Amino acid sequence: IPENMFVVAACNPHRGNSLASHEQDLWLRGSYYVRPLHPTLQLIMWDYGSLDKDQERDYVNAKMKMLHRTMSNLEIAGLTDLIIESQEAMRCYAEQLLQSHGVPSEEAKIESHSCVSQRDIQRVFTL
Repeated sequence: IPENMFVVAACNPHRGNSLASHEQDLWLRGSYYVRPLHPTLQLIMWDYGSLDKDQERDYVNAKMKMLHRTMSNLEIAGLTDLIIESQEAMRCYAEQLLQSHGVPSEEAKIESHSCVSQRDIQRVFTL
């Protein structure tokens, strides 16, 4: 690679006071530790945000239709609802857990939204 070229990879940067940033709670971290993004990468960081509830439902519904063409619309709607409800249950649990660790209520609500992801939804389809 020429000296004037460098590789930048996609990453999930650390977001403020998340569960993963609490040193004393090793068991809460899961399988990886999110570290703060190096200051030199801040200039090129792009936040794509997250899906809102309607977008998330549309995403799950579209995946269901694509992967399970033989299912009826009623079955797809029912399974879509279950997946969305499980995502919401995890967000509620994360919000309560963050609050129990002293994170202010409003911040806990914001941080808990990112505890589940499209990657988690994909795992449901993989199983």
